[in-house]
Amino acid sequence: MATRIGCDNLVYAIMTTEETATTNAVYDVPTAAPGVMSITVNPNASQETLFADDGPMETATTLGKIEVEIQKNELTTQNKADLLGHAIDADGALVFGDSDVPPFVAIGFRSLKSNGEYRYVWLYKGKFTDPEDKLETKGDGISFQSDTFKGQFVKLSKPVTVNGRSIRPWKYELDGDHAGANEAAMASWFTAVAMPSTSATALAPLLTVAIAKGTAVGSTKATITGAAGAGNRFAYMLSTVTVPQPSVGDPMLLPLTTYASAADITGAAAGQILTILEVTAANTAVKYYTHVLEAADIL
Repeated sequence: MATRIGCDNLVYAIMTTEETATTNAVYDVPTAAPGVMSITVNPNASQETLFADDGPMETATTLGKIEVEIQKNELTTQNKADLLGHAIDADGALVFGDSDVPPFVAIGFRSLKSNGEYRYVWLYKGKFTDPEDKLETKGDGISFQSDTFKGQFVKLSKPVTVNGRSIRPWKYELDGDHAGANEAAMASWFTAVAMPSTSATALAPLLTVAIAKGTAVGSTKATITGAAGAGNRFAYMLSTVTVPQPSVGDPMLLPLTTYASAADITGAAAGQILTILEVTAANTAVKYYTHVLEAADIL
């Protein structure tokens, strides 16, 4: 049996649109936060036992306050702005305000195991608080001074159906040495917030798309064959990472922009990855297309 011996690849993704009981959350593309030293996740689960007839008769457990503590070599200015809701002014300095509100974020990381495999983890919805500043003067030796910041996480409001069970997830964990571990899921773990696989297993069919130059400088366009299904929409995302082909029904947690076929897509650059999806009103995948833009695709 393998044992965990490491921790690395900390990333966070800001929740730009909060989920509801019937709609999925939307997250920004994950941001890398290198330099993680330790991560502690404490769900504070409690268990109680009912005694009757002179002995224990029933026991029950419940999830408690989900506390997360992360030690990192340093929280950068951008990390603090993203995770704690502070502003960066024109001089590049961080402004701490009395009414700053940290956003909900998801965090992902992995833990190396003694057999060379990894455990991959996502926590879906939490907020962090400002870390304590503890500084000491330099003496005869070197004393590294790291940042430790704490947060509290909660479960998502929208349930997912896994093996016939309705679950409101707060954590997602995949062990690379598990017999059923999906290699593609592990390879794309840090490109977007990973969600549990639902009962839908078929990959989303590919859209038929023709890419051409747009009509405005710096734009491209995509002409999509056919129309979106009733109640569905087309949407796109430009990014520097590949969005893996989803399964039909998978929730799309990416920052997608609604798109009309053959309309200009501005801000395009060679090397960017254009992802186009047909999604339902609940933002679940129907069809999929991806393309790495070339100079010939852009006006």
